[in-house]
Amino acid sequence: MSSLDFQNAVPMSVDPKLDHTNFSLWKFKTQTILEARGLYDIVDGSETSPTEPLGSRMWRIRDACARLQIIHNIPDSWLWLVSQARTAAACWAALHAHFHQPTSFRATSALGQFHAARLEEGGDVAAHIQRMGTLWQDVLSADACPDGNRDAYFAGQLLASLPASYNVFVATWRKQMGESSVASATVIGRLLDVDAWHKAHREERAATNAGRMRRSRSAKVSSGDAARRVSLVSDDGTGVPRGKAL
Repeated sequence: MSSLDFQNAVPMSVDPKLDHTNFSLWKFKTQTILEARGLYDIVDGSETSPTEPLGSRMWRIRDACARLQIIHNIPDSWLWLVSQARTAAACWAALHAHFHQPTSFRATSALGQFHAARLEEGGDVAAHIQRMGTLWQDVLSADACPDGNRDAYFAGQLLASLPASYNVFVATWRKQMGESSVASATVIGRLLDVDAWHKAHREERAATNAGRMRRSRSAKVSSGDAARRVSLVSDDGTGVPRGKAL
């Protein structure tokens, strides 16, 4: 067995493992691993077993490596779904049939939640982007994405979800998207840059206000000390503190 075959025989873990709530994300991660290891063509059925003995034997080994990668990331409670599958393609198909069941209700619900997502003023931009990505995965899993450029659709809806303080940013990027193809990753990167600038500006303003408050308190203390010193001096012009004999 070659070093590459040995590497393929050691499965990589996907976190979290497969369940009813994360099939789209689990599938994406698992498929990426299989593609990186040169095994996905076996899983999707495009690469079938050769007829000659040596080639057939090597194909069966690679097929078993692909099945191991899939099964390794399925909880024991779901193994019954693939226990009768004799190839990686059959295993993949069984999981897809069970977990990927798009319906009109599911599609409408997923798209509705995606469109309803909004970032509040002063909210966590990075967390919002992550949530939009999760909702987008649900849209894709439910086959609810409208026809056309999916990446542009996601970027457009991300812009629509931003609060009023980002109006200039939104207008700028909508104009650029209308004139040329702009990847959603580019929009996300610039959005995070703007968020970092806003955070730095807020921190600077907070530090300035805190400095002003400290100076104000210091001035009040100094004024109070001076007033107390004045009150201790007699008002007869002698300069002798009250209560002290000459």
